[in-house]
Order: sequence, then C-alpha cells, then structure tokens
Amino acid sequence: MHPHRGMDILTYVCDGSDGFRHRDSLGGSATYRGGTAQWMRTGAGVMHEEFWETRPDRRTEIELFQLWINLPSDMKFDPPAVRYVGVGTAHPWEK
Repeated sequence: MHPHRGMDILTYVCDGSDGFRHRDSLGGSATYRGGTAQWMRTGAGVMHEEFWETRPDRRTEIELFQLWINLPSDMKFDPPAVRYVGVGTAHPWEK
C-alpha cells in the first residue's frame, strides 16, 4: 500500500475486462471494470493499493484515466472516503 493525503483522485476505467482491484486502509476492497469510476477523497490521509486483475492465459486490454484534484486548504483534513459510481455499483450513471 502507499499513502495519499489532501487530494481527491477520480479514476475512470474505460476498459478492463478483468477488472481494476482497489484495497485501502479504511477497510474497503473492490474490483471495478469498464464504465465505472472511483472517487477517493484522501483528506487527512489514506493508504491504498490498486492493480489490474489479469489472467496469464490471455492478453488483457486495459485503459483508464485519473484526475488528481488538490483540495482547498479547509478540506485537506476531511475524513477520507471512497465511492464508486457506474456500471455494477449502487450508484449507476443516470440517463
């Protein structure tokens, strides 16, 4: 695991049929795939790790992007949180 503090990190998986795995010091663990975003508020600090779940018997096409947002000073010590939005989550994209 590695640390982050004082920022929001938005990760959107464009493609990744095997899934993108996330685990954090808040006790969260999830695998998300294409069409899903993770919004992680690091605030006062969080440790996490992320990696592609792949299979050795085939090539995996994977594509994602991340936006790192520096939080304003009055939000840098907010409690950390992780939320998922999109395909296969409790918060699907609205039409």
